[in-house]
Amino acid sequence: MMSSEGKSNDGAASEYGVGGTRATGVEVAEKPRTRNWIARAYRSDKRIFISVVLLFLLSSVGLVVSYANLTSTATNPNSGPYNSFSTGTVTISDNEATTALFTVSNADPGASGSACIGVQYTGTITNGSHVYLYAANVSSTNSLGNDITFAAQDGTDSAAFATGDTSCATFTPNADTTAASHATTGNAITALAISSWPILDSTGYSLSDTGSGAPVQLWSTNPTTVWYMFSYVISGTAPGGSTANIQLTWEADGQ
Repeated sequence: MMSSEGKSNDGAASEYGVGGTRATGVEVAEKPRTRNWIARAYRSDKRIFISVVLLFLLSSVGLVVSYANLTSTATNPNSGPYNSFSTGTVTISDNEATTALFTVSNADPGASGSACIGVQYTGTITNGSHVYLYAANVSSTNSLGNDITFAAQDGTDSAAFATGDTSCATFTPNADTTAASHATTGNAITALAISSWPILDSTGYSLSDTGSGAPVQLWSTNPTTVWYMFSYVISGTAPGGSTANIQLTWEADGQ
């Protein structure tokens, strides 16, 4: 049986929670309602925020759709073939590319000879090409290149380009009256020592498609074929046991 003081203590225990905090019936009932109100307010704010975002997105889509409805285009052409561009070609070849015109061995001083070669332009550029002749490679021992003169004459030949005519049996020189370059007389390239031949296109002989005349004419017809007769003379004072070499190059430069 409990004393009145004990009852008082029990009553106090029922009015205060752990830690001595007063926990009345009113306060216990209010806290859940407060949390519920905050949760409802948060959910409401969240719905409002999502609604605003959706409204903004829908408005943006509406703007795009409205703009697209006002778009107009024009094309040229409406269908293929479309505007197109292509570049032409510059192509030049000779009919003795794999065989040297001259292979002279154990020659006597004062020896001479000649050989012919055909050069053909098959480029497709419409305004033609300049063609230059020069020696890409020149070499000699004991300065033999100084004792061999080398000259060229342009012309025509009845032989087919594919078969060649190194013998010059049907070669006909062009009857030009104007020099092919600064170092020529008539239509024949001046006989120069092999060691003196130009080795660059910029200093080489400028050629025309109808003969070595000036002003230079462009090689434009596809095909254009010009024949050349090359001649050499070995000096009577050439050193024995020596060699000399020259590689001929025709270069077509598109304009």
